Amino acid sequence: MIPKDSDSVTEINTWLLELDEHKLIATQELNWGSGEFALHIPETPEKIEDIKNYVNRNSREKGIFREIPEEHIAKLDTNEYFFEMVATSGGAHEDWSVGLHEGESNDDIVNMIAQAEEGIESEGDEFLYENGWEEDCYDYKIEGGIKITPLVEL
Repeated sequence: MIPKDSDSVTEINTWLLELDEHKLIATQELNWGSGEFALHIPETPEKIEDIKNYVNRNSREKGIFREIPEEHIAKLDTNEYFFEMVATSGGAHEDWSVGLHEGESNDDIVNMIAQAEEGIESEGDEFLYENGWEEDCYDYKIEGGIKITPLVEL
């Protein structure tokens, strides 16, 4: 599966830092010129049950993950399907945000957010890894339609 349009793939990565009564979140959005993804559509009852663990609730309840998406789909949220990112290329831009995810803000939290923003600006995600942040999740969004080339798994 590849996007029809260039600069239409957005990769979203999140990291969490859990403190006593607070949780901070750092979000990275990368825009890619193109990408290639392997989308797995389960066919056996065993694979259907297994893949339910990897897709969002809406997809589980409606069975979206069991169908091939339409090529003219306006926006494909990959968390509705079981997929693998094969390749991305042509990075266009990167945006970061850091904020309070849970708890009440105070001066210490504001300072921690500022430190994280400065660390990310100078060191990128290495700052997060080196300072106790944990990877939370990643997702891809593809806008403007997709092209699908069916493959048979052996």
